[in-house]
Amino acid sequence: MAQFIVQATLLFLSSATAVQISGARLSDVAIFLFALSLLAYRRREISGSHTITFFLLLIAFTIFISTEYSGLVDARGFDAGIRNAVAVPLGVFLSLLCIWLMDSEQVLRIASSYSRVVVSVCSCFFLGQLFLGPLDWVIYENQFDRFSAFSQNPNQLALYLAPVPFFSLIACAKNLKGRWSAAIEIALGIAINLFVLGKALFIGWGLSAVILFLLGWVWFGAVHLNEVKFFGRVLLSLVLSGIFWPVIVALYKGDAAGSQADQGDVRVKLWGHGFEAWTDSVFVGHGPGHYSGLEASYQNMEAHNFLIDWLSAYGLLGGIALTFYCAWLLFYSVRCRAWLVLALYVTLLVQATFHFYGRQPLFWILLIFGYFIASSSTASRRISY
Repeated sequence: MAQFIVQATLLFLSSATAVQISGARLSDVAIFLFALSLLAYRRREISGSHTITFFLLLIAFTIFISTEYSGLVDARGFDAGIRNAVAVPLGVFLSLLCIWLMDSEQVLRIASSYSRVVVSVCSCFFLGQLFLGPLDWVIYENQFDRFSAFSQNPNQLALYLAPVPFFSLIACAKNLKGRWSAAIEIALGIAINLFVLGKALFIGWGLSAVILFLLGWVWFGAVHLNEVKFFGRVLLSLVLSGIFWPVIVALYKGDAAGSQADQGDVRVKLWGHGFEAWTDSVFVGHGPGHYSGLEASYQNMEAHNFLIDWLSAYGLLGGIALTFYCAWLLFYSVRCRAWLVLALYVTLLVQATFHFYGRQPLFWILLIFGYFIASSSTASRRISY
């Protein structure tokens, strides 16, 4: 029952602006259900748990220092400021609960069903929208309908779709599902993201695929690195990247479907404003709830970059803690030879480069789930996933 509650909770965690029910957001309710359901699990010690706990507590400490020094910034209205101020510490807290109360076997079971739940629910929403018309909370951008399912923001749904290919492949590698099931889930996940127009997600998936290709990853069996083959793959990747260059240019100029005109220049300006905001309070930041865009016409807008928005809110201390935390997770996945987890982290970090996912509790939980899955890969050196 507890595992079912966790899975149902993950269904809503990606939508920070979910549909309102009597003034309460579904994601808020789901977060508390998730926390309560974790109490049903007993703690099991796994490798590296003390290290990752230290990093999470360090991040929590920098958030506390920033809050005490700068206070809560009401950047986009009281409700928005409170939500964004609470979401980040809550994501860290839920991560700690996962570390203390869950184990790798439980996380693998949840990850195995994750992809199936995602593609099933999104398919139902999509068919309903196709035959019954758009739902009330669907967002339209530039007269182009971006599918967003249960979220008001399609980019939040893209975050929920991000781990689908990796969790499906990992479940297949652990004999938790068949190859055909994994292939169908991956195909549906990609198809759904076509309607979401999750451009950053496609970039992340593509880059992670390149990394797996360079490593010589195979479905089953350990990765055997060979210098000659590795550099041959590098050359081939450089040649193939030329094919996608026009796509990158179109995305930058905003010529792609669902894109804002000159969105590349707009994003660069937002990043610049974010750095300027950070320099106003370098060490401790401006406090939770802060948005980087201080100048017109970007006032009260975030920088749409995880690290820049994080530096603006929590300063250099928070930036160092976050950087070391992410670097340690990447190092841990490499040390455990968990290449699919490494690819998942690359996808999440690429998405976070273009969106402030720090206020999404699901983002933090996915980082922790990758850590648990990586730790489980050390139990079997025969399969390197």
